Amino acid sequence: MFEARRRDAKFCSDNCRKRARRKSEVAVSEHPPVTGLVEVVRQELRRAGKELTPAGQQALIVADRMTVPQETGSSISALSKELTALLALAVGKAAAPASTTDEVKAKRDEKRTRAQARSSAR
Repeated sequence: MFEARRRDAKFCSDNCRKRARRKSEVAVSEHPPVTGLVEVVRQELRRAGKELTPAGQQALIVADRMTVPQETGSSISALSKELTALLALAVGKAAAPASTTDEVKAKRDEKRTRAQARSSAR
């Protein structure tokens, strides 16, 4: 029987408090049911006959990951770009865009070229 030492006590011990918190965290982090995004991606892949391809399966995983409530805005943005690239690769609508790293390198090289051109013009 639980006898509270304080009138605002909710748990009998630290162990019980931690156990209750862990249970609530598990309940919050459970995946929500399939959402519209996953179904739309699945339908597009089915129409193209690419649902079971590696790129198609990766696209479904990324779409599912985007539905997790704990994802941040920046991770959703990155996942969205990845999903777009995977769908393009799977469905064959267009070539997959270059990776973000390649884009950053290209911009850096372009800046260097402009800076060198400016310094040589002086």
